[in-house]
Amino acid sequence: SFTLTPGQVSGTTFGVSLLSSSVIFGVNDLQKTIVINTTNSSHGIGDYEIFTLSGFDGTGGGNVLVSPSPQITVLSSQLPTTNRFTLAPSSAQVLEGGSLSLTISRVSVGSTASISFTLTPGQVSGTTFGVSLLSSSVIFGVNDLQKTIVINTTNSSHGIGDYEIFTLSGFDGTGGGNVLVSPSPQITVLSSQLPTTNRFTIAPSQQQVMEGSSLILTISRASSGTSVVINLASQGLGVVPSTSSAFSISLGSTSVTFGSGDLSKSIVINTTSLPHGVGEYENFTLSGVDASGIGNSYVGSEEFEVIALANVVKINEPTTVAVGNTIAISTTRSVSSVQGGALSYTLSSTGSGSATIDVSLGTLTGVQVGTVLLTVTALGGNTYPASSATQTITITLGSQSLTITSVPLLTTVGSSISVTTFRSVVSTLEGGSLTYSLVGGSGLARVDSSGNLTGLGAGSLTLTVTALGNTNYYGPISASALVTIGKGTPTLSLTSTVTTMTAGTTMLVYGSSQAPLGGITPSSSLVYSLVSGGSNATINSQGLITAYGSGTIVVEVSQGGDANYYAPLPVTLTITINPGAQILSINSIDMMSLSSIISATATTTAGAGRGGLINFTLTPITGIATIDVNNNITATQEGEVLLTAMISGDSRYQPASVSQTITIVSLRMQASSSSVSEGSNTTMTLSLIPTGIFLPRDVIFNLSGSVANPEHYHLPPSVTLSGGQTSVDFEVDALSDTILFDSEPMVVTASNVYLNSVSSALTITDSTSNDASNRAISIGSGTIFQSETRQIIVSLPAGVTSVFPITVSLSINSASDLSLLAGSPAIDPVVVIPAGSNFGSFSVTASSNSDQPAHILVDGSSVSFTVNQGVITVINKKVGIVPGVSVNHDGINDCFIIANVDRFPDNSFNVANRQGIIVYSIKGYNNADRAFCGISNVGPAYRLPSGTYYYVFTFIDNTQDPNNTREEKFYSSFESKDQ
Repeated sequence: SFTLTPGQVSGTTFGVSLLSSSVIFGVNDLQKTIVINTTNSSHGIGDYEIFTLSGFDGTGGGNVLVSPSPQITVLSSQLPTTNRFTLAPSSAQVLEGGSLSLTISRVSVGSTASISFTLTPGQVSGTTFGVSLLSSSVIFGVNDLQKTIVINTTNSSHGIGDYEIFTLSGFDGTGGGNVLVSPSPQITVLSSQLPTTNRFTIAPSQQQVMEGSSLILTISRASSGTSVVINLASQGLGVVPSTSSAFSISLGSTSVTFGSGDLSKSIVINTTSLPHGVGEYENFTLSGVDASGIGNSYVGSEEFEVIALANVVKINEPTTVAVGNTIAISTTRSVSSVQGGALSYTLSSTGSGSATIDVSLGTLTGVQVGTVLLTVTALGGNTYPASSATQTITITLGSQSLTITSVPLLTTVGSSISVTTFRSVVSTLEGGSLTYSLVGGSGLARVDSSGNLTGLGAGSLTLTVTALGNTNYYGPISASALVTIGKGTPTLSLTSTVTTMTAGTTMLVYGSSQAPLGGITPSSSLVYSLVSGGSNATINSQGLITAYGSGTIVVEVSQGGDANYYAPLPVTLTITINPGAQILSINSIDMMSLSSIISATATTTAGAGRGGLINFTLTPITGIATIDVNNNITATQEGEVLLTAMISGDSRYQPASVSQTITIVSLRMQASSSSVSEGSNTTMTLSLIPTGIFLPRDVIFNLSGSVANPEHYHLPPSVTLSGGQTSVDFEVDALSDTILFDSEPMVVTASNVYLNSVSSALTITDSTSNDASNRAISIGSGTIFQSETRQIIVSLPAGVTSVFPITVSLSINSASDLSLLAGSPAIDPVVVIPAGSNFGSFSVTASSNSDQPAHILVDGSSVSFTVNQGVITVINKKVGIVPGVSVNHDGINDCFIIANVDRFPDNSFNVANRQGIIVYSIKGYNNADRAFCGISNVGPAYRLPSGTYYYVFTFIDNTQDPNNTREEKFYSSFESKDQ
């Protein structure tokens, strides 16, 4: 059973009903048809209503499933033909893995439309097939009449005879009621396993036949095979225009029979002549199907067109033409010119394009890109009336050529030329604007947007002119030409602010080199020279004139050529030099010391050898001096004298004179005291004689000391006596030291290159010996092992020395343990500490055979010194061992010490832990780089933990007998601490 449910509506509701509300399927039925009828209620354009068709079990039970529930859109009958679209063909076949193209069209242009499509699967034999739309929608522009829908299939290797039928439906993509798409073609997808003997094609394609005539098509297969009967059917796709009556066709036979050996058959299509107008036509689709079953053979379909029998003109060419190109108009006529009349041509614009027609030649020339409508009219003849055909012609971009005509391109630096070109365009306004560019080469130039080229540097380069193209002509296109730029010539000028000057002065003249208009600046330097009057002046490379004498000079400026310019003509300028004043300057020193000699010197602005002779005179003020014929000045009395220099003048310069006061002094220097103690200072005064006189400016005196040790004092390197001052003070420092009895004299000298030098003496007195602690002498201690002689040190306090040697008398104190000795000890009676040294040494010889150590007390005496007693210990052992190690880096027992080990280098030393494992072993133990300091050297080095350890020291005594080989050993336990 079925129901129709109304849904979305635009406008008033539509009348819709089912022809039958139910269908009955017999046991062998596979398919039934449901018919929906609508009534014409004259709805408005764009009105529509959507209905849903639902199916269900008519018995009221749940034994039947009907799906899906299609949506039926009922559209207004007022829908214009421009919105009525036809899908063709109404049925078609395609082999799986292939593609099928269908056409959707309308009879005339109209508004923009969006059409959406769906593929609905239906009857299937075997498994389902893979089918998809290349695009699920198409867009019709306002001028579009036809679009193509492509259906793709996948090859799933179905069996022979398998197929599936799909329905292609089209509807308004905007969801409204503005579009009608009909019919809904049925697409049959066949198995790709179908043999080639069952695959048929209809040819040729896209044929035309005039009504009243017949058309013969061929149906064929690639190879012979089984006998097959193909049923044939034709379908009209709609007459154009839609208001015309349909065309009448019939098939010569509705089927063809292929025998097993047949490869092709002919199909005859007959048409009937009916009263149609010019330009009316109808497209038909011819298709076939295997009469023995849907999936047994594949038969392609083919379209053909039936056109009206009339005075028909068809435009073949052109459809496109490029701007500037001319092409002949080609037509096909259904009747002769006698029957249908001569042809005429007219153009009308359908867009932005334009063209021209040569009626006499029947040619069309493109003028402007866009489209134009070409109308060809058959004017009518003795049989048929006039008729026309139109063709939209697309005017495309034209090609253009570009040539530089103003060749060769020759110019010079600073000059300009105009670049001209020829272009193969309709007018100079077409083809796009021209651009100009310069590249590469050795030359330099510029070119403006109008093609005016100016040389800037000599050489050659390439000019490229480019037509950019525009809406009518392709671009850019370019043409190039070589540009040669020759040398130019600059213009020289020479100017000055005035043309007169005075001897003894300077003046600048200004030369300039002006390049031709637009040229680069010449690279050659300007050269200035005097072409006359060179004895009166000089000129440097910058144009600075220095005048020495009166007269006239001629200045010239010239310039050499360079890579871009020839040398220009030199230019000159005349300058008059008038006699002038000269300035005389005394440049000798304006101070001196009594009895010294200085040389008087002076210079003039006139220059050496000019301005006349220079003479000097001296005039006493408060001092007295003389000057000899060589201008040497000798001072005889302190004070001031006036030195006057006079120049006599000559023909170019006037006389001149200048004076300078010379100050004559003597120097005196004295200290505030005659001596200075170490660690203190004294003041010294440097003064001028006579009293009250001073120098005209600051004078630096270098200070130096002599006689005394330079490390015993400090002086400033110099002292400045300020101008206007009569004296200056400075300090002399006596430096502290640790040297006894080093009092000494010192001489201080102040000197100046012009004022000679002066000296003063004082004494640096010793203060080190005043400290009693510096006059204490200590007798050192030592240890004598068994029987030997030891050197004992006698020393002053640390760092203290004496400029004189110090003698110390020595004796053995009666409190010494002499009874423990094997005999009387022997010592040196005196010891001397040398001058400049901190210590001296003496020898002590003793021997012991006692188990107890003996102590020898050594006394000493020296004038002015306190002598501290020394103690020498004598033990009846060859070495002394202090067992124990405390590695805390406090300097006490950080390492294991064996006294006197240096006398027995042939030794070995081993340390074992409480388990008897050797943890340290070495030969040649020496208390230094070979010493045990709590670190194991057996295997990987590591710090030994605190605890009890055992040592064995073994040595051979070669002090008495070099050939002795008897080993002696010392061994015991000791404590080692790791911190």
